[in-house]
Amino acid sequence: MSLFTLVAEVSACVLFLGVVIFLSFIRKDYRSVAHIFSGSLFGVTLEYMNVQVMQTYTYSSEFLIQLGSVPDNIPICIGLCWGLIIFACMDVSNRVINIPEWSRTLLDGLLALSIDLSMDTIAIRLDGGFWTWIGIPMETLPTLNSFFGVNYGNFSGWFFVVVIFSFMLRIENRILHEKIQVSPIVSILYFLMIPFLSYIPLFLSFHVLPLPVYVLLAITRISDSNTPVGLMGLLILVYVMILTSILLFVSFLKSKPTLEKGSDLLSPMVFMFFHFSYLSFYLLGGLYVETPLIIILGLLMLVIDGVIHWMILDPEKLSANIKILGKLRQQ
Repeated sequence: MSLFTLVAEVSACVLFLGVVIFLSFIRKDYRSVAHIFSGSLFGVTLEYMNVQVMQTYTYSSEFLIQLGSVPDNIPICIGLCWGLIIFACMDVSNRVINIPEWSRTLLDGLLALSIDLSMDTIAIRLDGGFWTWIGIPMETLPTLNSFFGVNYGNFSGWFFVVVIFSFMLRIENRILHEKIQVSPIVSILYFLMIPFLSYIPLFLSFHVLPLPVYVLLAITRISDSNTPVGLMGLLILVYVMILTSILLFVSFLKSKPTLEKGSDLLSPMVFMFFHFSYLSFYLLGGLYVETPLIIILGLLMLVIDGVIHWMILDPEKLSANIKILGKLRQQ
């Protein structure tokens, strides 16, 4: 068994349990726990769809806890990571005050991409790959076919998945919980249904939003038998990012957002866990020999997320909380 696979799986499970225990027993934030479990269930079903229905990639057989058998196996830790990432992204975007909920969902998608951009390019190269893209060559540079061997459609998929699922969670929080004030049982049922209800808007987003790209290709006749396979995915990704940037710019210009600073280190821990873990795997695995540019990408994403989390942290509150924890330990 690959040491990298073992370390990645075990550390992800430990992080998941640590976050859930802290939220449950220290913060007593059961709603966030429900969000994480709902996101994890969605992650597992999403991986099932990609592996067994869409057949876009296959997972390594070396994960310890899996559903199904090779080549249709689904590592449970991947689903847990989905739950943690969605929770951490929403925790950050919730600190941006005076903006509409749809703007926060777009921010969630961009934040998730900051993790995925470097993580996926590294994961597929570790001892044969945590997963293998079907029909995508392992390229050492970004090309029209792929981004360092990762399907461009993967990044658009990550964006849509996080945006839509965070939107579904916000519906529960803003409407069912705050306005209607439904019973906890109704909320639990909704959390269980979200992973399946989300596929309706997800399906529509995959087929409706890229329509301008299809129209452009048809008018310009760019797409033919000689067109690189990944060009469509690249064009859709560029289109989605440009549209998202315009919408966020207009939203921020209109609402003039402010940041609510706090002392919570949970979301920084989740973000830094993925960044440091996969950058460490990259260095220890000697991947810099074949793909030296990935380290630049990984460090850039690390710095961007580090700056974002530094902006939402209040050093005085953080220092005060650390002192309180120190006194509790002494007692």
